[in-house]
Amino acid sequence: MVWHYTVDALYTALILLRSSNSYFVISAAITAGLMFVPLAVALFLYFRQRQFADPAPLLNERDIPDEPEEKTAAPDAASPESQLSGISTPTPTFAYTPLSPRRMGISAVVVLASLGFFALDYERPLDFVDISLTQAQAEARAITHLESTGVDATRYEIVTFHQNQPNNSAIKYILEREPVATVNRLYQEDLLASLWVTRFFQYGEKEEYQVAVHPETGALYSMRHLFPEEAAGA
Repeated sequence: MVWHYTVDALYTALILLRSSNSYFVISAAITAGLMFVPLAVALFLYFRQRQFADPAPLLNERDIPDEPEEKTAAPDAASPESQLSGISTPTPTFAYTPLSPRRMGISAVVVLASLGFFALDYERPLDFVDISLTQAQAEARAITHLESTGVDATRYEIVTFHQNQPNNSAIKYILEREPVATVNRLYQEDLLASLWVTRFFQYGEKEEYQVAVHPETGALYSMRHLFPEEAAGA
């Protein structure tokens, strides 16, 4: 198990260690460095005891239980089946050793300290996205923007849908070289992460309008006018 974790952690760490982002480099070093914890413990115990532990108890053959000895049961204590066979099976006994208060206290402290990480406040990619407008409100804003250009929106079928613009591969590429703040800035200033898009179309016709509005303010983000390929150009 230790070796399996070591190999997987090292493969992942090699990708992050080549990043120019110090956060990823430190995270990779800590993750891959955990493999040295059992090594350090083994070396400490070796120098302390001047010998390695006997590997014999770790062999699979040591896990095979010994066969119980055959005993002749007394006539009054044996079951009818054992009386016929003349053999009695001893009842297994188990000794339960509860955890000491010290160990339980240490475990509780570790669990509470681990849960404390969920309370940390840190910047996440695209955590600023807020879709304040409903679908109906976004569609009304799109109709207003289209009619402001002189187009009669009542001539078209109308469909409004939500569109996410982030590209996972692009975000991964940026995070290998820049902090999370760069990703959030790009998807706030250069390319909106979330949009409401309204299509104005007629069945069987290629020509249509696509109006995209800001999901929070309803401001016009883009307007596309699509024509068929055979239509005359400008």
